[in-house]
Amino acid sequence: MLHGVWKMQPIHSGLFEGEDRVPLREGWKLERQISDRLWLFYQIREGTLHRRPVYHADFRFRQIQHLVREQIYLTEHPTPEELITIADKLRWHRIRLGLLQKEVAGYIGVDRRTYSNFETNVQTYYPLDKLTRIAELFGVDVTELLDEYHLFLYKGQGEQLRVLRSRLGMTQRMLSERLGISLGTVRHWEHNRDRMFRSTYEQLIKPLL
Repeated sequence: MLHGVWKMQPIHSGLFEGEDRVPLREGWKLERQISDRLWLFYQIREGTLHRRPVYHADFRFRQIQHLVREQIYLTEHPTPEELITIADKLRWHRIRLGLLQKEVAGYIGVDRRTYSNFETNVQTYYPLDKLTRIAELFGVDVTELLDEYHLFLYKGQGEQLRVLRSRLGMTQRMLSERLGISLGTVRHWEHNRDRMFRSTYEQLIKPLL
């Protein structure tokens, strides 16, 4: 029999078939098993596909030094609200749930090394579709994981630039001249043809917001 804590996002309680099976709720079907303690279930309601991760938090096989480091991290950061970077927020939620990096990686469809880089502060851009999947696994709104730059992208850089220009009373050409960039670049940003780099956002756009 498995020991530990059953955790489901956002299903918080459930029945399970037999002692060695994962908890199930009526209408949910197994889509795939991601690891030996993480499963992905699906359900179709009114023609819409819904997915729910279910995992079994079992700390018996974790190395003691890893558990100590993780416990210290949570003690130093009791809530995620004080964290600024996406990397720190991802690490906080993963540790809180007792998940391994390879399990999060498997859930979002990347290798462990790629996800490991997500938890380092050298990553400058995170694909929003991957962050959305991670938020689903962690049981939080994706905006809770974002930093200022990614929140700018998530809300739509084109729309926010148009709002900014309107507030400043500027045309596209006037904004391009103020920022010292080409008119074509501003147009591409506003039509979401090109993603604005973080460095550009922080140096040119953020001071105007």
